[in-house]
Amino acid sequence: MLRKLALLGIALSLVACNSGPKPGDDVTPDQLAEYADVPIYPNGKIPDGLSRVPSKNEAGEMHYDLVMTTGEPPQVVANWYEKNTGLTAEGSNTNWGLSGITKKGNSVFISIFREQDYTKIVVSSIAPKRK
Repeated sequence: MLRKLALLGIALSLVACNSGPKPGDDVTPDQLAEYADVPIYPNGKIPDGLSRVPSKNEAGEMHYDLVMTTGEPPQVVANWYEKNTGLTAEGSNTNWGLSGITKKGNSVFISIFREQDYTKIVVSSIAPKRK
């Protein structure tokens, strides 16, 4: 019985270590948002070439960068992210930001600002090194 429990523990540890992308992996925007632990803004567009594939820093932490655009005003977007992430929005008029720790333990910064005729949402998330 103890042997089975030990084997189950090892198997679960291996799954946990291997979950998530590796640096340079191609991931979909939905996967990127899941790994970053930040939701995609409803009806947000994800322009080609602006989001980055996951990368790892010297400490072994994974970095995720996701860029979205929308026609909504920055304050509306900031209020939605505040409600849906539990982070506090700060800013005024055309520039807003949210930062903190997500439910999965990621350090995240969301920058929301007006650019030309749309609002740009830039999510930067650092996932702690998984043991």
